[in-house]
Amino acid sequence: MLEVIVLAAGRGTRMRSSLPKVLHTLAGKPLINHVLDTARLVSAAKLHVVVGHAAELVSKLSMLTTLLHISSLSS
Repeated sequence: MLEVIVLAAGRGTRMRSSLPKVLHTLAGKPLINHVLDTARLVSAAKLHVVVGHAAELVSKLSMLTTLLHISSLSS
């Protein structure tokens, strides 16, 4: 059984933006969504996403709202 853990807790300070790193877009969708799509393509039995900085915003603006297991780290 394959389980995938996605670490999505970065602030993205080197990107010189207030937007969390995982929410910057590439090809019209947030970076985190590309990772989640790939995890689904490999048929992961469980998908865990660890969020930290701006966790509520990351959950709201990505596909995380459809996931079952989201862990939040305190900043």
